[in-house]
Amino acid sequence: MLSEKEKQLNILIEVAHELSSGKKFPELFQSVINIVCASSGADGGTLYMHDNKYNTLKAVLLTNQVLDIHSVVSEFDPLAVSGFIEVPLQEGDSTQSAKISASAFLQRQTIAVPDINAESRFDFSGVKAFDESNNYQTRSLIAFPLHATSDDTPIGVLQVINPDPKCFEDDYLRFLNTLAGHITISLNNALLIKEGQNLLGAIVRMVGMAIDEKSPHTSGHCYRVTEVTMMLADAVEQEMVDFEMSTSDREALKMAALLHDVGKIITPDHILEKPTKLFTLTDRIEHLIDRLHMWRISEELDALKKNVIAAGRKDLLPSSKESDVSQLNSDIDLLKEVNTGNLFMDEEVMNKLENISSRVIAHTQPPTEKNDEQDGREKVVARKDLSDLQILRGTLNPRERKIMEEHASITIRLLSSIPWPKKYSRVVEYAGNHHEKMNGAGYPNRLSASELSIPSRILGIADRFEGLSAPDRPYRSRKMTLSRVLDIMQSMSDEGEIDADLYRIFLKSKIHLKYGHQFLDNALVDCA
Repeated sequence: MLSEKEKQLNILIEVAHELSSGKKFPELFQSVINIVCASSGADGGTLYMHDNKYNTLKAVLLTNQVLDIHSVVSEFDPLAVSGFIEVPLQEGDSTQSAKISASAFLQRQTIAVPDINAESRFDFSGVKAFDESNNYQTRSLIAFPLHATSDDTPIGVLQVINPDPKCFEDDYLRFLNTLAGHITISLNNALLIKEGQNLLGAIVRMVGMAIDEKSPHTSGHCYRVTEVTMMLADAVEQEMVDFEMSTSDREALKMAALLHDVGKIITPDHILEKPTKLFTLTDRIEHLIDRLHMWRISEELDALKKNVIAAGRKDLLPSSKESDVSQLNSDIDLLKEVNTGNLFMDEEVMNKLENISSRVIAHTQPPTEKNDEQDGREKVVARKDLSDLQILRGTLNPRERKIMEEHASITIRLLSSIPWPKKYSRVVEYAGNHHEKMNGAGYPNRLSASELSIPSRILGIADRFEGLSAPDRPYRSRKMTLSRVLDIMQSMSDEGEIDADLYRIFLKSKIHLKYGHQFLDNALVDCA
């Protein structure tokens, strides 16, 4: 036969084992109350956690074996505590300290009441109202403050109802206080872990917001990419029998999606937001158009000089032909359209640009660019402007594109500097690979398909889809319809830029429509 001390020691061992099992808060709360009720012979109990924001105690668990009442919060967040009962805490407020739970918390000491009918220090009106509505009788209560923080501030209160009379004996009360101490340590450690996770999540969200806020043209990009990423991750997990993501995997992917463009914080604004091919501090297209008008005038002046010399008659002065004016306007329209980066740069367009750039302007002073000089006259389109206008895709020239692409390498370097917990160790991989391609032609590391994990491929598809469908890009003068976006995405799939199998799941799950109805103008959602 075990002695009482041996029984108590076994209970403490059981408590240590149970509370070190890594349970989530709802299960942990349930374990706490079960152990205490079993150890004290109580009918049930209430676990209050302190809400520091509002300085209240909130009941996160309420149980009574006799009445078969079992209520526990489904999710617990120490930054925003929710509960069934709320007890305000105000030092020196006799009304609130009359509640036994508040008094135990504020006085930082265990309060045992063997007979509530004989106790006048506390307000038991709420307890008696509960008894009356449930045909129950509360005879006795013990409230334990749970304090294990460095400054000895309690984190909550554990209150048991109708414990065994032996619990009010000094020796057994000391045992229950020891038991409450073990419980407090476990709860406090779990709180610290949860608070650390909350802090990490908040920092990740803050950085994601900072990336989006860097440019008004990409505001919301990281958030929307995250939405598409998680939609596709859910669909892939349902469709692919050999792919499954744990809770930690999902959290890591979500963090990676929020942080995938963190490297753009270092990318110069004039490149990140470059709206046209000729944009520097201003758009050089206006200067170029002025030069084209100068060329037209110089041509007319040359003709005037020849006519006057040949005939000596003012009636032979040239006037602009309608066809010349029409051609000039056509050339200007072409330059403007090419400058936006939206025109397909085929051979015909390239030839027209070469033709325009070959025209020269009569110049009375030495040209600023000797290489653009021809017989003492200057070309309409300088070589650098022509080179920028001949950019095949987008508005960035090769030098600018290289700087832009460096954001992926910078993302990897920045995220690698963080001591990620083991379960989030692949955040760097997922975020850093979002511009890699299945065919090995991506950046920054030109990884091949075999080197790209499924989550990395998912994020890559999400980033490209959001980038194409986003209505607020500075380099895009017209919003793309959803059908046009899907045409380009299909080309990427066919050319091996993105995973074809995952893209088929993307289409099959109609993620484009879910996204379109949530984030795009109705007029742009033009496909089924």
